[in-house]
Amino acid sequence: MELEITDDWLRRLAAGDPITAAEFFQRFGGPMQRVADRNMGARLRQRVDPEDIVQSACRTFFRRLEQGQFELDGEEDLWHLICAITLNKLRRQARYHSRLRRDVTRQEAITDTTVGITDHSPQDPVWTAQWNEVMAECFDGLSEEQRKVLQMRLEGYRQMEIAEAVGCAERTVRRILAGVRDQLLKQADFDS
Repeated sequence: MELEITDDWLRRLAAGDPITAAEFFQRFGGPMQRVADRNMGARLRQRVDPEDIVQSACRTFFRRLEQGQFELDGEEDLWHLICAITLNKLRRQARYHSRLRRDVTRQEAITDTTVGITDHSPQDPVWTAQWNEVMAECFDGLSEEQRKVLQMRLEGYRQMEIAEAVGCAERTVRRILAGVRDQLLKQADFDS
């Protein structure tokens, strides 16, 4: 299906017509994601998905189109514009994640000593009982997908392997694990 970019089509897109928006994403969504993917460094990819960049670029494009900020003459103009927005979003994310405190090159893996778990011995029956109770509470509050993600992570699987097994994006795996970590930190007091 050849998509014809006309003034009427752009007006419908600016007005938020769902059919026109679906046509936009069908035509430009994949290519925008490939542009973001090809231009994203490996370190930044640890923190941001190309899909996130595309979603942000689309939000900006739609908002500014609705405000009448663009004069586009056909598909080539539209493509150049959304590529420029996508690349600018990517550059902003790269700058954001390379600032001193968030610098991806300074990222370290969490170790037992980082969390403070080594102060307690797994042979300590009180600590073991508390840990088991916290884990049981944690698992009780999770969906089936979240349980599977957590179980696989505890078994030592990498995020990429978990994403493939569960059938979701690595970003989803990271979000689930971050949510579980936050829940555990709220429930458990390892310093007492």
